[in-house]
Amino acid sequence: MYWEAISAIGQVAGAIAVVATLLYVARQTSINTKAVMAQTAREVDLYVGNWHLEVARDAELKRINRWSLQPQMPEFTDAEWFEFRQFAISLFQPFQSQYTHGQLGVGPKDHLQLYVRIAKGLITTFPLWRKFWEDMQREQGFTPGFFKAVNESLERSDYAHLARNLDPSGRGGVV
Repeated sequence: MYWEAISAIGQVAGAIAVVATLLYVARQTSINTKAVMAQTAREVDLYVGNWHLEVARDAELKRINRWSLQPQMPEFTDAEWFEFRQFAISLFQPFQSQYTHGQLGVGPKDHLQLYVRIAKGLITTFPLWRKFWEDMQREQGFTPGFFKAVNESLERSDYAHLARNLDPSGRGGVV
């Protein structure tokens, strides 16, 4: 009888230890998830900030940027079009990265919305950016999900569709 009581106490203690361990792991996972989300947002923001700094410092990039922000479609050579495409891809790549992180649930939803809103502004305001976006879709230059998110934002004035795209349950959260 004495050994059965000790065994029962050991089993209870073991169960308590397992529950405590699971709670600890859950807490650490939550803390780690927040840290990854913060780091992801920071990296994308730093990249975009450095991109803008590089444009401000480089005369050729400034010229391409000013040229791309014309209210009418500018005339361009094949070389200029190539330069602009590289310039535009270098800006849209972190936007797509932010979208991908949002899909994986490791990026803040407000950052995703910010970068989709910037893409939408460029595409809807400036003909050269619109041509770039149309060409990239034909060439499948970005992921289908990123194209879908930006294209839906071009059609809508709100961003509720982004949350639906990120949450397969349809409840509107980021998975």
